[in-house]
Amino acid sequence: MKVLLDHNVPHRLRLDLAPLDVSTTHYMGWNNLDNGDLMAAAAQADFRVLITADRGVGFQQGLAAYSIGLVFLHIHPFTYPAIRPFAAAITEAAGYAAKGQQLSVFRA
Repeated sequence: MKVLLDHNVPHRLRLDLAPLDVSTTHYMGWNNLDNGDLMAAAAQADFRVLITADRGVGFQQGLAAYSIGLVFLHIHPFTYPAIRPFAAAITEAAGYAAKGQQLSVFRA
């Protein structure tokens, strides 16, 4: 499954999300796209899920209009060492995120 990490998610996390096929907005050359253009580009490139820390993406962009799901990370502090222990939960959420659906991963 193709998954895209938003520019606000530490790129090193991609290595912890096996067996997902993970790319980053930076690698794709999309780190300067606004949310709407990013969602459209990701859907056009057949990404199934966008992983982001930007809680407003789904609400601002009318998520149902895109053939992509969202996984929101609500983990503080938002650093790689703090996020890494949640890699299995993020991978699982990505597997459940269907078109137009948004799921969240929280730090308890």
